[in-house]
Amino acid sequence: MNDKIRRTDTHEDFWKKACAVALVGFLIIFLVLAMLQSTDPQGESGCALLSSVSLSNHGSFRITQQDLDDACSLFPGHAKYLRSYYKHLPEASKGGRYPYYLGVYAPLCIPVLSALRLLHLDAVYAFSITNALLLSLALWVVYRFAKIDEKQKLLAILLLGTSPILRYINLQTYTTAPFSCVVIATVFWLNRSRKLAAFFLAVAGTMNPTIMAFGLFMILDYFFEMLADGKWSVGAFAHSFAANWKKTAGLAVCFLPCFIPFIISYFGAGYLNATANMGLGTMQGLGGRFFAYLFDLNFGLFPYYPVLLVLFVIVAVWGGIHKRYDMPFTLFGCLAVVGAYSLTYHINCGMIGLARYNAWLVPIIVLSAIYYVPVAFTGKRIKQLASGLLALSCAWCVFIIGITAYSPHSGSYVWWTPVAETVMEYMPGLYNPLPSTFHSRTEHIDGGYAITEPIAYLNGDYYVRKVLVPPGMLDQAIQQLAVPAEDQAAFDKQCAKVKQTDKYYYLNFPAGMHIRKSIPYELGQTVGFSAESPEAHQYVMKGVSGPESGFAWTSGNEMVLSFSLNDTPEKDVQMRLDLAGVYNPPQRMTVSAADTILLDTALEDNGPQSILITIPKELFDGPAAVLTFELPDAISPAALGKSSDARDLALAIRDFSIAYVGQPVDNQD
Repeated sequence: MNDKIRRTDTHEDFWKKACAVALVGFLIIFLVLAMLQSTDPQGESGCALLSSVSLSNHGSFRITQQDLDDACSLFPGHAKYLRSYYKHLPEASKGGRYPYYLGVYAPLCIPVLSALRLLHLDAVYAFSITNALLLSLALWVVYRFAKIDEKQKLLAILLLGTSPILRYINLQTYTTAPFSCVVIATVFWLNRSRKLAAFFLAVAGTMNPTIMAFGLFMILDYFFEMLADGKWSVGAFAHSFAANWKKTAGLAVCFLPCFIPFIISYFGAGYLNATANMGLGTMQGLGGRFFAYLFDLNFGLFPYYPVLLVLFVIVAVWGGIHKRYDMPFTLFGCLAVVGAYSLTYHINCGMIGLARYNAWLVPIIVLSAIYYVPVAFTGKRIKQLASGLLALSCAWCVFIIGITAYSPHSGSYVWWTPVAETVMEYMPGLYNPLPSTFHSRTEHIDGGYAITEPIAYLNGDYYVRKVLVPPGMLDQAIQQLAVPAEDQAAFDKQCAKVKQTDKYYYLNFPAGMHIRKSIPYELGQTVGFSAESPEAHQYVMKGVSGPESGFAWTSGNEMVLSFSLNDTPEKDVQMRLDLAGVYNPPQRMTVSAADTILLDTALEDNGPQSILITIPKELFDGPAAVLTFELPDAISPAALGKSSDARDLALAIRDFSIAYVGQPVDNQD
């Protein structure tokens, strides 16, 4: 018996030391990620920067002109951004402006901000360092207060420390603070320390009120337990409620911090919540947004935690059957939070990997699964299997974060994730995202809510895999696609599915089909890339930024154009590409089509010029011609230290035209 106790103590000591090593390791990782941040403005960083200065100056969230000037001085790299951002903030009734986001985040950043100023270090790092410290504190609370064994604590620390919140550490925004508060609140909730759980959840609610939907189920659980203790007698419940009114009042007081931002906003600016006051709450499309937050392959929970979510649902159902009502209430609380933030229509904003709102639910899901799995699964083998699945969930999440955030295939929040691209390449019919998401990710634009024409997703070989057809635009979509004869039957079958004219549809073309996006081009026409004449952008498959006044920049090391002609030309044709300028010459350029090099040159002059490219008539024998422009010397202004523009630029393109050699073109200048 003594030997068994000693072995148990040895195992506990091992896992305890492993937890300590993990805590120190994550602290170092978080701080390294914090210091690797870009010092450029990011997202809603203006709220945190301006609020921290106003609170330091006069203890108020009301941002005055003097606070703006001080912030521009303290964060010189953000000065232009802050002055522009300030103009769009809600106006205060007594002058000045209020930030969109109040709460405890800016006050929590002030100690680190003061320390950096005292040390004459770049103050902008105060926010990412604070993010790292808050996350480390949350993991320490798990280690110190979670009522689970040391092995389970280590698993919890690993799952939380490797969660998608990693991508938000180096942003100058509040996202990591609610995550940390929810970690702490969940630990105490599962420990049945209701008051502490309510308080820390309310602190998270000061930064975003949607998390308080979980608080409603905390309250329901409290009263439900009281009712169950009274054997479901209303009279006994009333007696117990009266006898415990002080306890109930104390719990209610712990929820009060979440109302503080509403009070500040109401008396300072005349409304309860800045986001709600903008009219962004809507019931239209609520169901679609709700399920997107759960299952979307770009920002949903399921791609990151498929196994964990299944376990979470299983233990919740088990709890309901066995009268452990805290388990289903935990599940319902999470679903209520998803419903709360689904009311906001701008679902594509700021979603780098897992949606930031979803990130705040991860602690509840992770810790609940770890707490409840040993309770729900009593058999030795099934308990070992469940524990193994929890460990597998950690490895899977690390893998998904790695390929989404840190691999060569990663991109910004307006790009498809590798998981979504893989599904759309081989089984596009399995993934039908919200139309705004499809528009945003395909065209690489923020929001994507205004959809005025069909949108096609192309794979790496520029074959069409999925097309979003807006209401009544099937004919227009068909006209923009070039279909080989062998794919015509499958294409017609897809089009036949579009029956109603008042809803969005997807056309799906899986791997093996060779459909091209092909906008008809009339020989002799001049089409422009500029904001004044942007027709040429419809022929762009890859590598051109949005139109600017007079031109558009190429973006990246490759530009691809695709177009078709009504008839095969009788002889070779010539493309005239007019440039407004060349960035950082010399710029090498190789133009090819169907593995044939049409032009290989170096552009030495940075001024306006025209480039002539001879295109063989045989290129137009197929459904669409594809021209690839390789630009290996493209470089960003940021890399040259000239601006914060991170696009790799090469050519400023004004327009192009295609005609027979010597034939005049319809010049639109």
